[in-house]
Amino acid sequence: MTQRLFIIFLGFLIASNALAATYQTEAGQALAGEPVGFSAKGLVMKLPDGSYSSATPWAQLSQPTLKELRANPKAARFVEPFIKLTREESEQLSGLKLEDVPRLDRPTGNTGIIGMLFSSGVGWFLVLLIYFGNLFSAYEVALYRAYSPQVVCALAAVLPWISQAVLLATPRELLVGAMGGKAEAASAAVEEPDDEPPAEVAAQSPASAAGGQPTVFAPGEVFEEVPLPPETLTPLLPETVTFSRGVVTFNRRFFESKLTRFTKIVPPEDAKDFVLIFKTSRGNHLTTYISKLDLADLHVRVAKGNASEEVKVPYLEIYEVQMKHKDIA
Repeated sequence: MTQRLFIIFLGFLIASNALAATYQTEAGQALAGEPVGFSAKGLVMKLPDGSYSSATPWAQLSQPTLKELRANPKAARFVEPFIKLTREESEQLSGLKLEDVPRLDRPTGNTGIIGMLFSSGVGWFLVLLIYFGNLFSAYEVALYRAYSPQVVCALAAVLPWISQAVLLATPRELLVGAMGGKAEAASAAVEEPDDEPPAEVAAQSPASAAGGQPTVFAPGEVFEEVPLPPETLTPLLPETVTFSRGVVTFNRRFFESKLTRFTKIVPPEDAKDFVLIFKTSRGNHLTTYISKLDLADLHVRVAKGNASEEVKVPYLEIYEVQMKHKDIA
């Protein structure tokens, strides 16, 4: 009887030693004991002293330990997501054989932004798109500051973006020679001509006016002045008044305050003999009547053959307005 009990105790001891195991973590720590608890939190071990360890997360166990625990049906569903399969193992489990695929060669040499732009067709397209955007911005700057679009675009072709910044930052008066207050001074009353004759003149007699030789009078000698025929007298015409962009701002308020006389269907007396010449980036327009004033543009009536038509002129396209006498225009 005693012998039988000893054999049973020895078998139980061997079985308990067979269940005990040692597991390794990724940090190199050894976990010795019997695995008794499997959950989503981790592995619980029964230590040799009979106590229980806290749950060790599955992610902290080494790959050999996880593969060993995969043989345990209770732990398999927890350790499967943490096992890193090799390529051969993946092919065996899936039954698919992965083949190498052709890949694009990585660029070599100059791999900076400039080098990458000029190394492919897409890069060249982006460069051309940016360059044409530069020319378009130069054209818009020319319209806004009333410069010649051809000259500004030519500068932008040589100095992209820099020329536009300089033209926007530099006052227009410094580039075109316009002086401040020029339009205001021109719109004042016309000065009377100087009636004093030059200091030294050679007076001609009626005979000289008919084609003879001029008669020179000595200083202090009295002579009779012969008046000129009325048809040879040239009437004195008012000077041309010019308004330039940069000196004035062309908008609805400017035309309502400075040129309101041209917004009336029946022009007043002081505007009957005058015409307006609008110089724009799209051409010139001669008119005597501004038919409509909007926030962004105006409408002028211009002659077209034996009839007339209305032309829409945006304020941004106007770079100069001249008010001239009709005999000068």
